[in-house]
Amino acid sequence: MCIRDRDLPDFLQAILQRIHTLPGIKEQGPFDQLTVNDYYPGDGIPPHFDTHSPFEEFFVSLSIGSGVVMSFRSYQNEQKHLYLPRRSLVVFAGEARYAWQHSISQRKLDKVDGQLAFRRRRISLTFRRIKKDPCKCPFPFYCDSQGYDPVLTKQLSDKPAKEKKIKEEEVKLDEFVGEGQVEDELKPGELEKKYVYEIYDKIAPHFSHTRYKPWPKVEGFINSLEKGTVLADLGCGNGKYFGINSENVYAIGSDRSIGLIELAKEKDSNNQVFAADSLRLPMRDECVDVILSIAVVHHFSTRALRIQALRELNRICLLYTSPSPRDRQKSRMPSSA
Repeated sequence: MCIRDRDLPDFLQAILQRIHTLPGIKEQGPFDQLTVNDYYPGDGIPPHFDTHSPFEEFFVSLSIGSGVVMSFRSYQNEQKHLYLPRRSLVVFAGEARYAWQHSISQRKLDKVDGQLAFRRRRISLTFRRIKKDPCKCPFPFYCDSQGYDPVLTKQLSDKPAKEKKIKEEEVKLDEFVGEGQVEDELKPGELEKKYVYEIYDKIAPHFSHTRYKPWPKVEGFINSLEKGTVLADLGCGNGKYFGINSENVYAIGSDRSIGLIELAKEKDSNNQVFAADSLRLPMRDECVDVILSIAVVHHFSTRALRIQALRELNRICLLYTSPSPRDRQKSRMPSSA
């Protein structure tokens, strides 16, 4: 949503007065255009730079509601990651404004200063000043007023990568990063890929034959659940716990192994199963009553990954601290691990 100066709401005037005192912005003149964007967890923006000709050099973006990591990349493939806390203001000017692309990755959490930060709904307010004459910035290869050439831009972008033979290194999630630094991706490492994911897909049929009988205590726990309970079996394998107390329990399951998921569907086509990574479950917050996660977390090779897996369990489980609409009283997440 774009708003021009004459339509800017009154409650923004106090914010604008403070912004207009910042160096560079004061000399440029007051902002007269506002763009409002609404982002939910998992939303992102592709790499881009703001077109030069419509707006003056300085523009600012205010983050409301949630923090987020914004990534910056230059035409020489230099890359920086900046965490924008909630209620923070980022100022774009100079080379960062004209020659660095900025983006937000599509994910639901970021790692900042060694801690995993879940994203919430974020509103960004981007203030700009409309430009009335052609841009004469010192970055013509990105400037639409000076004959911007996308082919030349790509050549400039590719050249440093070829010269330096840039090689991406695996992110080590169990190491804390320094202040202001952010890890670009939260993902399993080579150990998980080679010795867990690939192995389980290869041995899925044999593994399934050895996992056919429910553990008695787990079976007893499921049988104790009340009518209307939604249960998520995360790491469900071949689905051996599906069907227990089915008159009272609605069960869904996920597993990282496609082979085991297929076997669970072969056992019963009505089994509600899907492939997913326990670090990034495609499930909304507080959507299940009970979680089973048996012999799963120990497969992650680092402490940070194990903690993240537990946080995902906590995120999707509805924790009862008072009587629920189903008249149930729970004080903690029932689980078996």
